Amino acid sequence: MINIGTTNFYLSVPSLPPEEFESYSTQLFDEWESYVGEILQLPDYHLALDVQEGSIRAKSKLLVAAGVLYGGIAAYGSFVTGLNTIHDQVQTVSEYFGGRAYAPFSSSNEKPKIRKRGEALSRIESLFVRVGSGAISVEEA
Repeated sequence: MINIGTTNFYLSVPSLPPEEFESYSTQLFDEWESYVGEILQLPDYHLALDVQEGSIRAKSKLLVAAGVLYGGIAAYGSFVTGLNTIHDQVQTVSEYFGGRAYAPFSSSNEKPKIRKRGEALSRIESLFVRVGSGAISVEEA
């Protein structure tokens, strides 16, 4: 499986009671899963969510098999167009996740720390940019 997107979320708030924390985690995953299904145009993917108590920490991962990623990219006509389109979809999903994770706490004075990474898609995209600018050769990429 290839990691095509990771979102780290941190919010310094007091601990929630166990039942509220479980409800928060379940609802967060369900909403995120539903949104990913609407936005991401890949036929098969895996979602992973790790939410920790205390201050709220959440880490989401979006994983796909190499063949699924290649097929999804190829469906857009050109490799570069497909790569950019899927990368944009993953960014949209990451932004949604950060917003949904923060929504129940939006009345607090604390602001969340959200870090989004494009993972493998970003690395592939940067190779295309470097080849296009002449910084490296196609063979090196």
